Amino acid sequence: MNILKNIDLKDGTVVYCDFDIDFNLPFQNQKWSYKEDLIQIYFNDGGYIIDVGWYPEFDAKGKFVISIIKNYDWDKPIFEKKCKNKNLLVKYMEEAIEKVKGIR
Repeated sequence: MNILKNIDLKDGTVVYCDFDIDFNLPFQNQKWSYKEDLIQIYFNDGGYIIDVGWYPEFDAKGKFVISIIKNYDWDKPIFEKKCKNKNLLVKYMEEAIEKVKGIR
């Protein structure tokens, strides 16, 4: 499943994507797919990265975390949303893209 196929990335470039989660399968059947490093989208103009990961890694109690990072300052994300389901994940990724677009 390609979570990114219906998302307009604007001028972002996917620099990393290891997202192979199938939302139709139980967590335990794909536990090792729920990793901290799932997707990174880079925006050259302004040095922004949208980062998507699952925290804590491999833990059914975890959540997707969608962050905007500026100038590689991972300790101070300028945007962060958390969720557990596909619809919110897509919504928050689209919000992050719009936010990057609006602040550049």
